Amino acid sequence: MQNRKSHRVLESFILVTALFAVVMIWLLSHNYHSEYSLRVWAKIIAFGSNDFRLEDAGILFPYIPFYLFWGVARIPGLHTEYTSYLLSVFIAAAVFTHWNSFLVKKGYEIRQRLLLIALVISHPFALWGMTSGLNNALTLAIFYLFCFGIVRLVLLRDVHSILFLSASLAAFFMIDDRSIYIAIVMFPFIPLVAPERMLKESLASVYVILLMPFVFAFLSWMYLNWMFHNDVFMFMHAPEAMYNGVWQNSDQYSWLNQWGGEWIATIGYSLWLSLLAAPATVWMIWRNRRHYRVLHTAPKLFLMPAVATVIGTVGFALFHAVDILYMEIAVFMAALLLLPKLHGKSMNILLALLLVGNLGGWWIMHSSDAPQINSWRNAMLHSLNGSTSDENLAKFLNAQPYSTLIDERAGFRVIASKGNVDNLILPFRLEVKILDKYFLDTVDQFATLNPRHRRSVVDAVGKRFEGIYWGGHAGYHLVYDDQQWRVYRRNDSKPMAAVKK
Repeated sequence: MQNRKSHRVLESFILVTALFAVVMIWLLSHNYHSEYSLRVWAKIIAFGSNDFRLEDAGILFPYIPFYLFWGVARIPGLHTEYTSYLLSVFIAAAVFTHWNSFLVKKGYEIRQRLLLIALVISHPFALWGMTSGLNNALTLAIFYLFCFGIVRLVLLRDVHSILFLSASLAAFFMIDDRSIYIAIVMFPFIPLVAPERMLKESLASVYVILLMPFVFAFLSWMYLNWMFHNDVFMFMHAPEAMYNGVWQNSDQYSWLNQWGGEWIATIGYSLWLSLLAAPATVWMIWRNRRHYRVLHTAPKLFLMPAVATVIGTVGFALFHAVDILYMEIAVFMAALLLLPKLHGKSMNILLALLLVGNLGGWWIMHSSDAPQINSWRNAMLHSLNGSTSDENLAKFLNAQPYSTLIDERAGFRVIASKGNVDNLILPFRLEVKILDKYFLDTVDQFATLNPRHRRSVVDAVGKRFEGIYWGGHAGYHLVYDDQQWRVYRRNDSKPMAAVKK
């Protein structure tokens, strides 16, 4: 019997891996590249520099995806950008294998499970979440475990379930910046989710056990930021910090231009999008409204992503509602485990509503104009042109034997395309920070980004030497200009032999 269960788990893992691998290969064959994966890959390449320090890698953004990517990329044969996508596929397979194993325990037949898994996987929120970057895949996985922890707490009502939920929330903070909004929503929801017996015995104890690891992780992060950056909230307000989302470029996103700062309107529209993408979850709640456990828990699970979306939108941090609402997929998966097994007509209605939700999800994705969604959606249909400007600059720098100052955050696509940091001088290096503006008098050439570009907010070169993109610098002349990047070379510089920094 044990061997049969092991084979069943292995078979489901292989099947889901194959399905997501096909989708990922399709996207990559169309020249799709996740911006997050490229950014992390550029940092991994920069690790080749002896001056690269720990705080340059993972203090201003959640570090688990980075170190997971970096650790696996050290394995021979896996030192490539595509390792990120490989990890995403395995994470997706692990999540759906876990879900399938509990569907088996609920008594669902293999045909029913295959239909459920196929419809959930084909939902654009699940596809986008699991194939648009390692951070999104890990976020969906940890939020699924978070929702599963709530279901487990409702069903088992023991301390171990609270500890599981607490660990999930703390891990969430170290995986994704959006965890802050979920934690804010979770705080008032605890009395609505936790079993009444625990609340009657000690509400404060429930809060302490559940939130203490998250609070400890948050305070530890504040301490690290104070120690390395002399600012406890550097990870919240620095231009390159992921914890402030797209706040620095909020004016470039139509979602924030329309809904940013609007509480009431955003609440209504977020709930409408949630209903459009996940009508099956709402129907399950309505159908089982007489079951106390369902009515006590499932509506709160459904509302969590929607309310978190409102908070993130009002704070001008989300590029689109999908940035958080895609987690409704995890809510459905967890909520189904909370319900009694569905039979006959009820099962058919559920499958039909899942199909309707898929169509609604694709409409939401189609109506978005955020580049993070557009590039993925277009890659599902046809080949992309790629970032020609960054790639051309990478080719130019590879062909030029001159030391070049370029910001590794604004130029992450350049570094990823270049494939190395040979002859590059990156702003995190100690001598650049110490010499500051006088350093320009010794570097052969420098690359700076157009101030109108959305990545210019993190371009240390352009910010440190204001106006340098348009006016250049005394003693330098323009040698490269593609309307996005400009390279200025010192008049008396001489070619140097290519050396590895």
